[in-house]
Amino acid sequence: MDPDAWLRTLDGLHLERKVDRNGKVSVDLKRYYVSSQLVGRQVVLQLDADEDCMHVLLEQQPLKDLPLRGLVGKLLSYE
Repeated sequence: MDPDAWLRTLDGLHLERKVDRNGKVSVDLKRYYVSSQLVGRQVVLQLDADEDCMHVLLEQQPLKDLPLRGLVGKLLSYE
């Protein structure tokens, strides 16, 4: 059983988030640091299943990649 299979179904999904006063964005109750220089700005996060990350885009320009948190990273037995 692959506990990370959900990521494949959402590959390429774009999420729009506002960078908070600490330079972070929230996705699925997890916080990711983007940049303190982008406080108050809207960024787009693009899920990438092949790289297990989110690409951060500002005005369609790539800024950085954020590794996804909470992934198991291996197959588990059904039990």
